[in-house]
Amino acid sequence: MSTIPSDILLHLWLGFMLVLAGGLIESCRRLLRRDRIARGIRP
Repeated sequence: MSTIPSDILLHLWLGFMLVLAGGLIESCRRLLRRDRIARGIRP
């Protein structure tokens, strides 16, 4: 077993998930914006 306390691991995991979710949301926004510009609709 590792000597790292579980609360530190939990915080690292939560931070990792937050970063992943933020990246996914940002990429989705970028795709939507590009789609809108391609259609000629002004944001």
